[in-house]
Amino acid sequence: MLAPLGGNRRPPWDFVSLLTIFAFTQILLPSRYVVKLMGAAGAPARLVALGVSVWWLIDWFGQPTLRPPIRQPLKSSALVFLAAILGSYVVATSRPIAPEELLSADRSVIAVVGWLGVMAAATDRILSRARLDTLLRRLTVLGAFEAGIGLLQFATGRTFIEYFRLPGLIDNSAINDIVSRNGFVRPAGTAIHPIEFGVSMAMLLPLALHYAVTDVESRSPISRWLPACAISVALPLTISRSAIICTAVALAVLLSSWPIVTRRWVYAAAGLMLTGLAVVLPGFLWAVFGLFGEIDQDSSALSRTNSYQLAWNFVARNPILGRGVGTFLPEYRILDNQYLGSLIELGFIGLACLMAHFLVGLLTAWNLRSWSCPQARDPYPRSQLGVALAAGIAAGCVSFAFFDAWGFPTIPSLMFIMMGCAGAGRRLRANADTTQTAAVDRTIPESDDLAGR
Repeated sequence: MLAPLGGNRRPPWDFVSLLTIFAFTQILLPSRYVVKLMGAAGAPARLVALGVSVWWLIDWFGQPTLRPPIRQPLKSSALVFLAAILGSYVVATSRPIAPEELLSADRSVIAVVGWLGVMAAATDRILSRARLDTLLRRLTVLGAFEAGIGLLQFATGRTFIEYFRLPGLIDNSAINDIVSRNGFVRPAGTAIHPIEFGVSMAMLLPLALHYAVTDVESRSPISRWLPACAISVALPLTISRSAIICTAVALAVLLSSWPIVTRRWVYAAAGLMLTGLAVVLPGFLWAVFGLFGEIDQDSSALSRTNSYQLAWNFVARNPILGRGVGTFLPEYRILDNQYLGSLIELGFIGLACLMAHFLVGLLTAWNLRSWSCPQARDPYPRSQLGVALAAGIAAGCVSFAFFDAWGFPTIPSLMFIMMGCAGAGRRLRANADTTQTAAVDRTIPESDDLAGR
């Protein structure tokens, strides 16, 4: 069993170490490689997430007297969301169902249980602000490595994915080659698709910028700014509308808390980067901006809008709990809208629970924006870690409207681990406030006694 809550000494392995392993397997190990005997359910990151979930449950039941008496709306909304998932699964298995749909439903439930377990472990078992920062810095470093792979793919036109396969894993994906758009290579890193790669970079960018700005006294300029620069350059190379929109949302949330002078530096850096891309890659910016200028004629955009009537036909048959989690297969239709897909599979109740859970996670992070910590030297009073987490979560929430996010595991994995970090921040701040209040209360009798003398 891992260290108890409130322990002063950190053991060699704690939940931050386990969550780092999960992040590593999800971000740097390609999702297409799975354990041979388990098929699509045997992705390493999924197995690690289940392991983290089981370990958290054992730890939680093993330490009933050490649980912090802190209300966590995030865990309550997660429990309600899980109930909606299981309810839709019961609906699916209660009707005649194709074997392919049942298998997909099983995998979907396993995936959600793993993600929620990761979120719960982060919420309950990150024991200090220092360990929270350690985990999030590791996320940005992993994101930088992923961005570096994408840059290498863009430069060479090769995937290099074959070098990431571990012994015992097989290739389970139909997407094998580099894709292109308007004559430019679209890197995907270790992700399944460039959209997944681009959105994941958009979610990690606020954290990278946050630590680049705030770690002034503890890290060198190169170590601080290299992740942010690598992610910023790799992101537009995906030539993805979804990634660009998510980046705009993330930066809008993040920069809202930064001083105007710092924001101007960010705008200048962004303009310089775009100018560099225009010089080095003639026609590239035209290809990117053309995604929005010709959106009414774009096949992917038309596919999204033309899916509404078909989707409603499915929704009308099972409007309350849906037709079952994971049962609307890609062979039926590529919706490119996870909220619409969730409405079909989970019904109005399940979709409401999903959106409510995302909203609770976003607000939990945003409410940390005034969190001050002596160990975290933040030069800007309102550019706190909570804003960076809220920006990443907001980018993920927006991305669900532009592609089938459940089918691209990096996005929900980052969503749930960031929400878990927000929950950990809420708990740590509450613990600090309680400790400070108790310390003040202990000094009051002494003061009164002195006054009486």
